[in-house]
Amino acid sequence: MQVERSDLYKILVVEDDEILCDLISKTLQKSGFQTDIALTGKEAIEKIGSIEYLLLLLDYHLSDMNGKQVIESLTSQNLEIPFVIMTGHGDERVAVEMMKLKSRDYLIKDINFIDLVPISVSQVVAQIETEKKLAKTEESLKESDERFRSIYHESPIGIAVYDQFGKAIDANKACLNIYDIHEVSELGNLFDDPNIPNNAKERLNKGNIIAYETKLDLKSSIYVNILISPLGLYSKGYLDSYLVHIQDVTEKKNAELQLQKMKDDLEIKVNERTAQLAKANEELLHEISERKEIERRLEDYNFELQLFTEVSSELVANTVYNANKMQSLLNSLLDYSRIGMDSDYLQATDCEVVLNNTLAELSSLIMETNAEITFDHLPIIEADTTQIAILFRNLIENAIKFRKEEPLKVHISSEKKENEWIFSIKDNGIGIEPEYKDIIFTIFSRINSTNGYSGTGIGLAMCKKIIECHSGHIWVESIPNEGSTFYFSIPR
Repeated sequence: MQVERSDLYKILVVEDDEILCDLISKTLQKSGFQTDIALTGKEAIEKIGSIEYLLLLLDYHLSDMNGKQVIESLTSQNLEIPFVIMTGHGDERVAVEMMKLKSRDYLIKDINFIDLVPISVSQVVAQIETEKKLAKTEESLKESDERFRSIYHESPIGIAVYDQFGKAIDANKACLNIYDIHEVSELGNLFDDPNIPNNAKERLNKGNIIAYETKLDLKSSIYVNILISPLGLYSKGYLDSYLVHIQDVTEKKNAELQLQKMKDDLEIKVNERTAQLAKANEELLHEISERKEIERRLEDYNFELQLFTEVSSELVANTVYNANKMQSLLNSLLDYSRIGMDSDYLQATDCEVVLNNTLAELSSLIMETNAEITFDHLPIIEADTTQIAILFRNLIENAIKFRKEEPLKVHISSEKKENEWIFSIKDNGIGIEPEYKDIIFTIFSRINSTNGYSGTGIGLAMCKKIIECHSGHIWVESIPNEGSTFYFSIPR
């Protein structure tokens, strides 16, 4: 999997096995990541203190400290960095311990470890990038909310919010000062005001705005202008809430009563205040609309992110599968092209030792398929040891691949002839149709009866080339649905 903009994704690989550390680093580089390495916990801590990394790939058992100690040391220095733990032993206690320290993943160094490293790192990097985007969105929402609250609370106009039943649920400081109260709960019901226009609730529910003037008999009588606007979503024919603006106009009313001659000037002042009120209302509604738009975008983004995660997971799995299949084919072709006979490589080869080593390498596959592999005493021959190992491996893997549902049994034996040794590998697999006995040793050959089985079509061709390089020959005897016996000869 290739990662775009790799300059943003620098990974620190911490592993005290220098060869493995280098292999992990190169594997990640092939997947598009920039990497740096450290062989000890101390070196890793020093690098993190001076270089910015996106992710820490940390071996739990280091030569100078363990993974927990590294993370605790970084935490004590306020050096927070996302990390993934690697370990050679699947220890549940260690796994739980590191997950409590917020490990993003826990990788066991088994046979698939190297293949899993870039997959795990890619998933963690995607998770980190998603978290950054969400944090940025949340910060934008927070800033918008703070702007809204600043306008709301610092407005010189009294502002209150009532629920659909007319009960006050919030009010700014100017509103509380007008009513000479300290708590929102002290505000009366919006619709209990005797001066509110008739059918006000029905008109509001139709989207209309209600404005009126009323007299409040508090410690002293005051006059206020009240503007009620519908706010929120409709629910069963009613609005969820109402926005109320309250402006103290006592001075205006007193001026009207005392200064009739200044009526024109007073009307100008009222118009100015009305314009001010309309502007404050427009700004408030704009902030509310902007906040709702951001919330809607966040919901759309979360939905798209979830959809992308599902699609990308399937895409990554298919890409990794096809890449592994292509890598297997390339490796097989490379091995096939390298096979040749050089007398410098001929040596006394103990076939029994070579076979034991091969079975050890295939132990996981043998256990997984519950195969039973047996052999007689095998001779010492003059041959290329490496090629004989490849020969045994390919023939055994071939038997395992083309097995039936019943438990697989494979037996290896040899027979001494006058001028040669005859080896046989017998299995109880699916067998081979007679017309395909020669075709199977041709490179890239695949027969109809094996279409349901994976493979590159190179393994048996490689076996033939190895035997021919040793001046021998290879053939097969088989009964369909009963099994096959592969024979090859090596000169004495």
